Amino acid sequence: MVGRDDQIVMLSLMTAGRGGSNRDHKDDALDAYIWVDDVDGLHAEFQRSGADIVAPPVMRIYGMKELEVRDLDGYVLCFGEEIKESG
Repeated sequence: MVGRDDQIVMLSLMTAGRGGSNRDHKDDALDAYIWVDDVDGLHAEFQRSGADIVAPPVMRIYGMKELEVRDLDGYVLCFGEEIKESG
């Protein structure tokens, strides 16, 4: 993982010469993971702009709400928001 300011990106390792999205090789693979503060707001923005939404926001068992989008090059980007437990 690499980061700058308050953004962290998880990169996938590709084997030599393979190229393309990791999703082409594994059904649930991601090409990048980006932490954000408002997944629902980002989802609404992506919907308005006509983005290729692979999976709408969903709450995961590990405390992250995640949204998956395919970029113009076919790579699957996951945007995740940490949801703190209330109480």
